[in-house]
Amino acid sequence: MGNCRWDRRVRICRVFVAKVIPNVPPTGGRTWELRISAFSVCIPTVTPVTKMGPWGADGGTAFDITELPRSLQTVTIRCGDVINSIGFSYTDQAGQKKIAGPWGGDGALSVTITLAPSEFIKQVQGTTGVVGGVTVVTSLTLVSSVTTYGPFGKANGTPFSSQVPDSNSIGGFYARAGGSFNALGVYACPI
Repeated sequence: MGNCRWDRRVRICRVFVAKVIPNVPPTGGRTWELRISAFSVCIPTVTPVTKMGPWGADGGTAFDITELPRSLQTVTIRCGDVINSIGFSYTDQAGQKKIAGPWGGDGALSVTITLAPSEFIKQVQGTTGVVGGVTVVTSLTLVSSVTTYGPFGKANGTPFSSQVPDSNSIGGFYARAGGSFNALGVYACPI
């Protein structure tokens, strides 16, 4: 018997073991019993992630996730002529679903990409350009292990591409955004 609880990123377990000792005859109607009680701190393995980018400029406000990602589940992109915002859901390293964003403003078009259980994003491609005197992300394309999503926005400006290492996928994003999306970075996670 036992119980476990999570305390932030550490699991604390309390285990009880009771065993009747069959080779010792009872004395005076008593049964001999051996009880062992132990506490254990189980520290889950933290998978190393690599923060790549950002691509774009320093405008807007900085946005980032609070828990390290393990895998991406959905991505929502709002766009028109430029990328206006991005939001996403991911599984963190403790196995919990997290939601981030949307970071940025409203766009004329909103598209949500839901990844299949074995599908992962292996590359983000896009362009950055100056619009109204401000550098913004003008287009995004997500390349998955199954298909290519996009392009979203209009490919005007300087191209960029996330080159995550082999056997890695994109598990999450960080950004700078205001009314439009000023810069995008990615978290590369082992598959």
